[in-house]
Amino acid sequence: GTLYGPGTAYARTGATGQAVLAGRLPLPEGAAGITSFLHVEDAVGAAVAAVESEATGVFQVTDDEPAPAAQWLPHYARTLGGPAPRTVPAALAPRLLGWFVAHQLTAARGAANGRARTALGWRPGRPSWRDGLGAE
Repeated sequence: GTLYGPGTAYARTGATGQAVLAGRLPLPEGAAGITSFLHVEDAVGAAVAAVESEATGVFQVTDDEPAPAAQWLPHYARTLGGPAPRTVPAALAPRLLGWFVAHQLTAARGAANGRARTALGWRPGRPSWRDGLGAE
């Protein structure tokens, strides 16, 4: 999942947090890209569960609530105390934000944590990005 919490880009002092606070992260029209978030403490918990498990393979480690950018970005901006993201035409997003960020906000598909839950017995301590994104 996309990491958030202390020391990440999504922390208030991180690159994404600062861009949102300055009003420099617009929302492309539609903003249907799905992001699967993960708090850094949950990432540590998943790593410990993987080391202690006999399970092998690749595990998607995310919270339980993949979210479209149209939901999480305005919530994140409000939580940080920043301005609401302005809307820009989707066709301009790659030029304004770069291909990767534009793709994340418009076309990403997100991920599910079912295999990590089943094989590792792992559960996120913060099951929703709403429980902490921008709060630290």
